[in-house]
Amino acid sequence: YFVATVTETITQLVAYTTSVAGAGLTLVRLGVFAAAANGDLTLVASTVNDTALFAATFTRYPKVLQASWAKVAGQRYAIGELCVGTTRPSLLNVGNPSLAIQDTIFAQGPRVTGIVTGQTDLAGLYTSGQVQVTRVCPYIEMLR
Repeated sequence: YFVATVTETITQLVAYTTSVAGAGLTLVRLGVFAAAANGDLTLVASTVNDTALFAATFTRYPKVLQASWAKVAGQRYAIGELCVGTTRPSLLNVGNPSLAIQDTIFAQGPRVTGIVTGQTDLAGLYTSGQVQVTRVCPYIEMLR
């Protein structure tokens, strides 16, 4: 989650793999969601399915959005990825999965990071109740 500081048009998202590549992936998408005051998330930009993403370790993966998107300064957003398949890739993140104290920190509002499990594709809307606490905070860049 983040609050946009600049209004600009975004055309690509970039994610990075670390020590585990994806394998047997059947769906790989990146998405950006507008975060409402109550915590609900509405999909505002996304990539098409690309199962070739995340196939190698320690690699930068830029992906063009389906349509350019206007990020608005002051708006709160969430950004993330969905990988469905046999072996989930390890993506660069800014959280530390081994620090249990983050459960307490990340559960406080405003939400820093979250996870929705059991998905078969990116949904257009997730209610705040669907988003659970996670220690993982993926690092994903936005490019103009």
